[in-house]
Amino acid sequence: MTLPSEPRIAIVLLSAVGDVVHALPVVNAIKRARPRARITWLLQDAGAALLEGHPAIDEILLFRRKAGLAGFVQMAARLRDRSATSRPPF
Repeated sequence: MTLPSEPRIAIVLLSAVGDVVHALPVVNAIKRARPRARITWLLQDAGAALLEGHPAIDEILLFRRKAGLAGFVQMAARLRDRSATSRPPF
């Protein structure tokens, strides 16, 4: 796979803490290969504590699944607002 020198990458793993732990080596490998990559991780509260301050993660977006439909609407609005500004969508 060919990645640009400054890729924007979104990791979407919403579920268990174990999934987050198993995905971290992949994120670390991406950051080693592309140090200027911008990595955003979309997940629920439980896994967020593990990622706070992690050097390979540039941004964490929290998804509130327990909020039901409102959680989906909030995340969609947040992502839409990001793409409407000068910031990259991820």
